[in-house]
Amino acid sequence: MTKSISIITPFLNGIDLLPDYIAATLGAELILIDNGSDQETADALRELPPDRGVLIRNERNLGFAAANNQGYAAATGDIIIFLNSDIAGDPAWLGLVADDVQDGALYGPSVARQLVYGMWLPYVEGWCVAATRKTWERLFKDDLSLGIDYVVECGPWDALAYPGPYWEDNDLSLRAIHVLALVDAVACEDTRHSRTLLQHYAIDAPLRPYHDHNADEMRPRVLADIAAAELVVDLRSGSYAALGRVPGAVHVEVLADHAPRLRLDTIVCDPTFLAGDTHLAGYAASLGAQLIVAPVRRPDGSPRHDVHRLAAVYADLMK
Repeated sequence: MTKSISIITPFLNGIDLLPDYIAATLGAELILIDNGSDQETADALRELPPDRGVLIRNERNLGFAAANNQGYAAATGDIIIFLNSDIAGDPAWLGLVADDVQDGALYGPSVARQLVYGMWLPYVEGWCVAATRKTWERLFKDDLSLGIDYVVECGPWDALAYPGPYWEDNDLSLRAIHVLALVDAVACEDTRHSRTLLQHYAIDAPLRPYHDHNADEMRPRVLADIAAAELVVDLRSGSYAALGRVPGAVHVEVLADHAPRLRLDTIVCDPTFLAGDTHLAGYAASLGAQLIVAPVRRPDGSPRHDVHRLAAVYADLMK
């Protein structure tokens, strides 16, 4: 399946950059953010053909990070690229992006090191940063249901800590290291180089060699480790009227149908989600899971779970 690509670019003036930029991004969905440009540039941006993407107009400059987050909220691609406006090139580079970019990594034109507060950090150049949607979601637990203001402030780019220019890309690199530190194990082609990197950042996750020569042997082990890991599924309310089923049953049905060997011990469900659901208990039983009904929803009425209530339920289960 061909991966779709969204390119997000803030503009603050720079009308002379548009011809080269438009030519170099042919084939991708464009999310252009007019970040308070002058009238001439604003008029030129409005001429973007509808089939090329979306234009977002800000009456004032919200800053690079906030504008990027606005674009992220509107992007639909499998791969999302944050790209500066002053670029030129053959649009064939997008084919390489579609082929090369995989889940679990940030991609840029080069990776270097920068000294930040006494620590050498890997630095992905911020003028062009690509990743899959899933990867961006790991760096930022997005929830568009909280509203566009939340996404603008707290999206993949930290608009609160970095409202002005510079250092936002360093922050992305720092958060990527933080995510790496949370993993249980690292499968890698060359354990020697990977061990040096992990030791530098005091990450003690075990390393597993995984390459073309041992893939047949290692793949079942890696998959078994993944299957044995703790799985937390946050079931939320939504519109499933067309399916004739309620959200909890839909999610658990997917697990039952597509992961028949998955061992699911417990499903915790808020009473408000269970109301009127005649399927969830059956699907839970088909997975060998115990269904625990407990008030874990946020008291403000939102569909998200309350972390403290959920933690209390988990604590009782561990006794």
